[in-house]
Amino acid sequence: MKRLSQLSPMASCRSLVQLLLLLLTTWSAHISQALLKQSFAIEPVDRTAILGETIILPCRVMNRVGTLQWTKDGFGLGNGRDLAGFPRYMMTGNDDENDFSLQIRNVQLEDDALFQCQVGPTEGSKGIRSRNAVVQVYVPPEPPKIIEGNHIRTTAGSTVELNCEASAGKPAAEVSSLALYRMLYTYTFEQFTATHKLSLFILHSWWV
Repeated sequence: MKRLSQLSPMASCRSLVQLLLLLLTTWSAHISQALLKQSFAIEPVDRTAILGETIILPCRVMNRVGTLQWTKDGFGLGNGRDLAGFPRYMMTGNDDENDFSLQIRNVQLEDDALFQCQVGPTEGSKGIRSRNAVVQVYVPPEPPKIIEGNHIRTTAGSTVELNCEASAGKPAAEVSSLALYRMLYTYTFEQFTATHKLSLFILHSWWV
C-alpha cells in the first residue's frame, strides 16, 4: 500500500478529506449523544397531605426519548397521561413543556407510599430514574372528649380525675394543656363552692 507521500497530490488531498470527514462524523455523533442525553430538569420531592387534599409530585424530563411512567412502591402506574385504572391519578402538563408531574386528587391512606418518575432506555440512550418521593398522609383526629361523660356530680374539697382522649388521628395526636383548659371552661359541673379544685390525668393522647 502506498504511503501518502508516494501518492499523487490529488489522491493525497482526497484521502485527507475523507479522514477529516470520518473524524468529524464520529465527533458529531458523540456530541449529539451527549447533548441529547435523557435527564431530569425537576424531580419529585417528599410531600405530606391531609386526607382529602390534592397534591402534585413534579417531574420534568429533558431530551426524553424513552417511555415515561410513574411507580408507586415499585409498581408501574402506566404510561398514558390519564393513567387508566387509577381514577384519582393523572399526569399533568404536556409534552411540549416536558412536564409529566403526577397529580393525586382526594388523597387517601392508600396513597401513603413511595413514588418515582422513570424513563425507559432506547438504543443509544440509557434509562433514568428520579429520586424517591415519600408521600405521608395525615388524618385529623376526632375532637378530644372526656371519657367520664358530659356531666359530673362532686363535693367541695374533693379531687376529680378526668380521662381525656382524641382518637382516630394519624400520626398519633397529643392533647395539649390549652385544649384541656378550653374543655374545662366549657365543661358542666355540679359543684357546691366556687373554689372546687380539679386535677387532670390524661389516660390516652393522640395528635392534634
